[in-house]
Amino acid sequence: MTTLKELLVQKEEIIKKIEEKRASERSGAIEQAMTLIEDYQLTQLDLFGGSSPVTVENKKTKQKVQTKYRDPVTGKEWTGRGVKPKWISSTGKDKSEFLIVKPTNVQETSLPQETTPSDSETENTLTL
Repeated sequence: MTTLKELLVQKEEIIKKIEEKRASERSGAIEQAMTLIEDYQLTQLDLFGGSSPVTVENKKTKQKVQTKYRDPVTGKEWTGRGVKPKWISSTGKDKSEFLIVKPTNVQETSLPQETTPSDSETENTLTL
């Protein structure tokens, strides 16, 4: 029966053999890959997927996020993203109390209301 120590020695020998074999076959693998890339005119996008290289046309510009909340005492502002600041969490108040622009009450229905004809419209109708 093989001991643990003997198995660990064998493992180290096998790892060394694998590294030597990989190093000796690496240059051949690179040459083979380069040949295939040239023959088929492959691009980085073809091989690895992902997004295409960054160009001026497709580069998105970062836009600054508008602040939503302000501390009335210190004037510090928060966008509402990330960890809630201490000036909100320590007060125990709802964060909506710190909104910079509080939402106005919007009518519950946005459908147009039914109208009745005005007097001038009824005067123009003929009765028979």
